[in-house]
Amino acid sequence: MKLKTLIFLGVVVFLFVFAHTSSVVFGAPQALSENEVTQKYGVAFPVAELNNCGSIAECGAYCRKDGNLPSCMKFVNTHQLTKEDVLSFNISELGNCQIGSDCRNFCNRDENITQCMDFADKYDLLSPSNIEISRAFTKAIGSGGTPGGCRTLEECDSYCDSSNHTNECLDYVGKKKLVAEKELSATRKVAEGLRQGIETPGKCRGITECDDYCTDTAHFSECAVYAKKVGFYPSEIEADTAGKFIALAAQGATPGGCKSKEACDSYCAIPAHGVECTDFAVSAGLLSKDDAEAIKKNGGTGPGGCKSKEECSAFCNQTSNQNVCLQYAKDHNIPVEFSGPGGCSSIDSCTAYCKDHPDDSTCKQYDSSFKGPGGCSDKDSCTSFCKEHKDDPECQKYAGQYGGFSGPGGCKDEASCKDYCTKNQSDSACQQFAGQYGGMQKGPGGCTDEASCTSYCKSNPKDGECAKYAGQYGGFSGPGGCTDEASCTSYCKSNPKDSACAPYVGQYGGGAQQP
Repeated sequence: MKLKTLIFLGVVVFLFVFAHTSSVVFGAPQALSENEVTQKYGVAFPVAELNNCGSIAECGAYCRKDGNLPSCMKFVNTHQLTKEDVLSFNISELGNCQIGSDCRNFCNRDENITQCMDFADKYDLLSPSNIEISRAFTKAIGSGGTPGGCRTLEECDSYCDSSNHTNECLDYVGKKKLVAEKELSATRKVAEGLRQGIETPGKCRGITECDDYCTDTAHFSECAVYAKKVGFYPSEIEADTAGKFIALAAQGATPGGCKSKEACDSYCAIPAHGVECTDFAVSAGLLSKDDAEAIKKNGGTGPGGCKSKEECSAFCNQTSNQNVCLQYAKDHNIPVEFSGPGGCSSIDSCTAYCKDHPDDSTCKQYDSSFKGPGGCSDKDSCTSFCKEHKDDPECQKYAGQYGGFSGPGGCKDEASCKDYCTKNQSDSACQQFAGQYGGMQKGPGGCTDEASCTSYCKSNPKDGECAKYAGQYGGFSGPGGCTDEASCTSYCKSNPKDSACAPYVGQYGGGAQQP
């Protein structure tokens, strides 16, 4: 497995862009006509981004002039122009290579990698994380200690292409922290699978390609079988759970039609979807009915306002929170497995033990007397305190248990308050809670609240960002009448030759891969 494949995905993507450009270019005899460009990419002439050039020839001439590179690179990047239709111009910052295979060859040389990374960073051709990984790898090669003593990217690539060196190369990647541990672990499983002759689903290569392949419902079963073979599921229980989810996702029966853990987590983090998601978890065998009832009873939140198994585990695994979790379990008759000071297993037994053993240092660590908001010690006193101190941040976290809290827009807990304030940043009540709820990060077109985002998306229905927020802001209608990111992705993958998909190829796929 090539080292590029393992960790240098950023450069590979960058070079891929340059390798697949400009066999036919604006201004060349065999280029597309203005009408064909408009039909395929939705680019109307005159092109405002390129100084209102009125024809293909004018646009090509504009981009060949000194000083116009920034606007031309932005145009190419924004519209995701394919290999047939890229503007023809030279890039002085990359040895004056002509965009296309010439620049690809330039950036493939080791001595030019840093220069090409700077260029990619400057013109936003790669994500910051890929840029960071690429720079780290270049620096790592220069510091020595590389696999097989390789001194350049090409040497390392050649050395690591041998299956005999895969583990050595992966160990090097891990030692230099060139990828996250989770990704490295997954890569090891894939590499071992290939060594055993287990081919990847659809022979995909790289994270993005495999993700795209496996999020297609037609490939769910194939990908699940592969995941089980290479050990992505630590246990039979997890494999069985994944199988149930995959079957339901293929039928479109998941909450909001989500097709991945990340998409489902995002959908189910919205308070309004709590009951739907809880009922789904029960029907899929992911949650017991008793646990589901406890979740519904407490507004979908657990100790500290946690909303998922991972969040609750993270919260309760912190020593300082364990008494909070024990108290929560006691208040809601939830059985727990816990071992505290002296082997105590409940709030009562821990309190009793620590009263009898005041010198036990672990008791000080666990603080056997429960302390909630305002120092309250049980559900009644916490409820009383929070009804009188509705603005106390701690009460917001425990609103599901103690009640009494009502924040901006009538929100009842931290998650619903964040959701409300994201959509209503202009609400003065949200400003008071900016530290907890964070207000709203700028949305499509720089909008800052629901009204301005709705207005922007209705005026700019082709903005890919609007698709992500269609449920909130409305007004979006994409290729084939799709109304959100999931439906647009599905449509464009099924209709790759629909010219309307071309402007969205970066988000939805399809479109720009026409022959």
